[in-house]
Amino acid sequence: MEKRNDGLAVTIARLRGSISDEVLIFAAIFFSALPYVGAIGFSSDDWAFLQIYDSAKSGGAGPILHMGLQTPSPERPLHGLYLSSLFLLFGINPLPQHLVNTGVIALSGAVLFRLLKELKAPRDLAFASAILFGFLPQLTTLRLWYATFQIGLSALLLLYCARLELRFARQGGGWRKVLALTCTAGSLALYETTAPLLATAALGAAWIRAQRSTPARWIQPLAMALPNLLLIAGGLAMKRLVTDRLHDSLSLVDQLKANFWTFWDPAFDWRTTAGLNLWAALSVNFWHSFVTEAQSLVRLWETPHGFAIALLAVAIGFAAFARLKSVAAPVLASRTTFVFLLAGFATFWLGYAIFFLNRMVHFAPASTGNRMATPASFGVAMVLAAAAKLLADAAGERYRRQVFGALIGGLVVMGSVNASVVGSRWARAWSTENAVLDHAKHDLAALPDGATIILDGVCPYDGPAIVFESPWDWSSAASLKLGKQIEGDIGVPSLQVTDGGLTTQIYDMKNSYAYGDRLFVYRADARRVIPVPDLQAAKAYWPDHLSAAGKCPRGYPAMGVLDW
Repeated sequence: MEKRNDGLAVTIARLRGSISDEVLIFAAIFFSALPYVGAIGFSSDDWAFLQIYDSAKSGGAGPILHMGLQTPSPERPLHGLYLSSLFLLFGINPLPQHLVNTGVIALSGAVLFRLLKELKAPRDLAFASAILFGFLPQLTTLRLWYATFQIGLSALLLLYCARLELRFARQGGGWRKVLALTCTAGSLALYETTAPLLATAALGAAWIRAQRSTPARWIQPLAMALPNLLLIAGGLAMKRLVTDRLHDSLSLVDQLKANFWTFWDPAFDWRTTAGLNLWAALSVNFWHSFVTEAQSLVRLWETPHGFAIALLAVAIGFAAFARLKSVAAPVLASRTTFVFLLAGFATFWLGYAIFFLNRMVHFAPASTGNRMATPASFGVAMVLAAAAKLLADAAGERYRRQVFGALIGGLVVMGSVNASVVGSRWARAWSTENAVLDHAKHDLAALPDGATIILDGVCPYDGPAIVFESPWDWSSAASLKLGKQIEGDIGVPSLQVTDGGLTTQIYDMKNSYAYGDRLFVYRADARRVIPVPDLQAAKAYWPDHLSAAGKCPRGYPAMGVLDW
């Protein structure tokens, strides 16, 4: 019996040894999506993009991809090209699209590990940072929302660019530089928030290249970084010229001044205000996001398949613990860990640095606003790994590997549970959307093409997940479902009755809908269609509308319901 047990232990040890760190990181992140990936679909902006791509499908691949270059926005041409390519391959079938996106995130974790190792980071810190990255609460939206898939691909290209620049600095090879520039252009064309980190990668590589010569020579290495910097500066300038999303009437200098004071403002309210703020960035990313994770542990038992979710999370966390426990930790080196901690904070702020130039950043613990934290999340993962290492080192030589593994494994368990709990709300929101649209296909079939329909009786948010919250999601989804053009909006509490028509507002966008024979309210919960030809009809419905909207918990655009 003892020999048999020894043989089993040897077999397990060999199996564990045959699985590389990169494969383990990839598998852990990818398979953590199993509880929800088959149950989530499309939401919010997705519907507007899908309607546009669907309108071009009769012409084949060319028109669809052409639409992708323009939609969502010409200043991010690869954003729409990526989404339209997924549409071309899979149509309005969410599962394969979400699987591709999950694979991109998982691959980013594996590439991050290789990059940190090549930067001479200790293996345990590199592994911990990479696996934590894939389970951060900052990535919940990126895991779930089709409209943000380009952010994950942009981050992956950023990591490849950094690796290529590093290898070019150490080994040379013009082809590496060309590929690095290609990755830089691709990352920027997908999501420009990576620009400061891309510039840092190029300058860091120049510094390494200069240090490798004796005496250190700076002119040639800096010249090698110049194409990167020009490409980044040109890309940002081009975006500012063509974008229609920046509506600030201030000059660039005045905007920079305003952004500077916003950054230091201790009274900044991240729940209702956009802009980069020191206190909001730290509190949301290093406190509120992890409070949300802790709350997910309580919500787990209200979630379908909660036991299976917990079992999977514990298995992934144990795998991380076992790998870190088996890593031959170096001699206590607090200085190395402190340097890694500072590098993590530097990466964190560089991930947000683009927002010193504009106010287009939202902070959110769980909902759609946290997509903007993706580049900064590399730094969050490094900071958490370094902090856990410092705590583990305090336990002494004998127990530090076990303590470090337990801390990282525990964070991975919490992150995996949180991703599944948040994913379950997006799944429920997707189910609600489908139920509303299925009923609408029958209830609204007789309405004329081009009718304006105000959706009421449906809460805009299910926790952090969006059901229908805006003109673009409801009207596009209804148009796709009914097979005809529908205009519309949501009967949320912002809706007001005026003498000339109904008005709504989301973000800083105000919408007006004139009374007439093409204006209707669709009360989805009662499956009623109410014409609104004039002010009297609107006033007759208004008390009923207030009653329907009042049942919904308060939600915020880009955040959903905070206390869910």
